[in-house]
Amino acid sequence: MRSGAGRSFTAAACLVFAACVIVLAAPHALAQAPDDREALIATLDGASLEELLATPAFLSLAQQGGASLMVTTIPWDEQRDALYSSRGLELLHVRPLDLGHMAVGDRVSEDLLAAAADTLAAALDGSSASHELVLLESGSADAIAQAAGDGLGAVVMASGSPEALASALRAIPKAIPVDTLTSDSTRRRGVVIDADVITTAVDFAAPTSKIDPGGETIRIVHGPPPLDLHDRYVQSKRLTVPIGTAAAVYVGLASLIAIIALWRPDISSRHRPFCASLAISASPA
Repeated sequence: MRSGAGRSFTAAACLVFAACVIVLAAPHALAQAPDDREALIATLDGASLEELLATPAFLSLAQQGGASLMVTTIPWDEQRDALYSSRGLELLHVRPLDLGHMAVGDRVSEDLLAAAADTLAAALDGSSASHELVLLESGSADAIAQAAGDGLGAVVMASGSPEALASALRAIPKAIPVDTLTSDSTRRRGVVIDADVITTAVDFAAPTSKIDPGGETIRIVHGPPPLDLHDRYVQSKRLTVPIGTAAAVYVGLASLIAIIALWRPDISSRHRPFCASLAISASPA
């Protein structure tokens, strides 16, 4: 089994390789990309899905498409570095936009979220495309949520004319439900992975290109974003550490008792079966 560091290195290497493929293949794909379509990937840090949907501008944007949780398969910093260093994405009419960090200290700032929405709307004002896909992704929750085990990111996706999307960001949210997102990477309603974001952007802006960033296309499905799933995920993470610690202590004590029983000849024959059963219970399956 590979270590966590090994998996992270492999995932990062795959992302770098995908970025290289995009750069090399972009000139050919550019000739096939429709000039009137653009994908805008806007990234921010420190906001959960609930906090994004609690921001009126982002809620209004989500009502034009959908929102979901996002599983990060590689460190968020590495993903953002690859996104903003890839000239090939811009050649494919995929435009990255860094909205910055949304937290002040340990808490997310409503003012910073509102300012990020204004920045996104202004970027849409400057678009010359006739049809735009906006993918807003947050790679991490605030510091307090991360300390509680919340490592899930979030995605809001919507498409339309740049003018309509900018207007949605500046409008008061309507009293209508928000749909959610999914992809074949997870096959789970309301959950996508980080690689799906770039894949969806490329598929939209250059649909005839043969570039494969490694994810699956995100699609909108009817139904609310899985906020309850998020709560269950955080709760399970909170239980993982104490349960794992208790299991480790049990294995250590059981192994120590078994070693003493085998090493000391003065242990009574009545106690040896008990010690043997402890050793067996502590052994890996």
